[in-house]
Amino acid sequence: MNIHPRLPSFGSRSLAALALGACLLAAATTTASAQLVLWSFDEAGTATFADNTGSLGNSYDLNTFVSNANVSTSAANLRVADTLAGSAFALDLTSTGSTGGAQGAHGTLAASAGGLSGLTAMTITGWFNPSALPANGTFLLRNSTGSTGGGFNLQFIGAQQLRLLVSDGAASTNFNSANNAYAAGAGAWQFFSVSWSATGGALWYSGTDSVASTSNGLNTTQRNMGENSFRAILGRSGTGTGNAFYGYLDDIRVYNTALDGAAIEAIRLANVSAIPEPSAFAVLGGLAALGLAASRRRRRV
Repeated sequence: MNIHPRLPSFGSRSLAALALGACLLAAATTTASAQLVLWSFDEAGTATFADNTGSLGNSYDLNTFVSNANVSTSAANLRVADTLAGSAFALDLTSTGSTGGAQGAHGTLAASAGGLSGLTAMTITGWFNPSALPANGTFLLRNSTGSTGGGFNLQFIGAQQLRLLVSDGAASTNFNSANNAYAAGAGAWQFFSVSWSATGGALWYSGTDSVASTSNGLNTTQRNMGENSFRAILGRSGTGTGNAFYGYLDDIRVYNTALDGAAIEAIRLANVSAIPEPSAFAVLGGLAALGLAASRRRRRV
């Protein structure tokens, strides 16, 4: 996939400066806040685990599996996919379907851990590319047992709308995006993000690989997040049937702070195809042209 962002017309030096600035901003954002989880899905070959390179480390590596209720070691390489621009691979869930035999093509945590619960603030970002429009109740990321028990879950409540549920252990609050926030459609990469804090509520952002992130839904309800040791699951609600995402997922991140819009946009840009640098021939041609122009100016003096 080779889609370039729709940028204004700049010179090559300006474009290079913009690209460098975006990378520096993304790096500064990561340094300023703890990146608990980063699943890039860039493992190659027949790897069965997707590494977490965030601060929670190996306890949040993902084990990909292909059959119902199998959360141990059986897996195929699920990451060789029609990947998001700028990445080598993506998590391929295109074999997930409504029949029992097709269930389970997704990733799940290799060992239970509670590092993603009990947070006072959080930002989740990532990309999805559905093979079919998601049904109501389709899960992207789950780290709770439901409306009680602590933690959170992230799911679709329609083909173009997402919901973040945050539970304090006894009760929960639903934080919804705008109704049509994620309307890129089947077969297209969509960037999503929700920025949440216990005292400030949740703010949603959406974009694509050619459209900048914009805010799409705000709920300022206060809700604490309780702790749990629930197994984090990506791409479905659990190891059984139902509520599975059908398509590709890529570059899923979780931070322990509520990032602002500028930081979230820098994360989106980190996955957008870079504008190619001018070829060496073009650079040499440009230098030659500049030398010729300077020579002509000297002759006029």
